[in-house]
Amino acid sequence: MQLKEKEELLRNMELGLIPD
Repeated sequence: MQLKEKEELLRNMELGLIPD
């Protein structure tokens, strides 16, 4: 996983956009 993709994933998780 690229750094940019990882940062975006973490950001989405913080915003609650990704279902657990």
